[in-house]
Amino acid sequence: MTKERIFKLPYARELLAIAKNDLLAAKALTANPQVRYETAFFMLQQSVEKALKAVLVAQSQPVPLVYDLAVIIDRLNPKP
Repeated sequence: MTKERIFKLPYARELLAIAKNDLLAAKALTANPQVRYETAFFMLQQSVEKALKAVLVAQSQPVPLVYDLAVIIDRLNPKP
């Protein structure tokens, strides 16, 4: 079973700010030809993960404490 936690609403803004910073880092990394794309993709995954978790926090939904985007996306689209 996946561990989860409910965060207070202000944390959504914090997560979104971190996600934006991670996206900036990914863009900067792709601009450097000496950096492997995998490194930039990792930062991009981090950005998406935090942005999705920010949505869950904003909706007062439990946030799964995982790094798997599919698990997080499933929480955004609950099955009937």
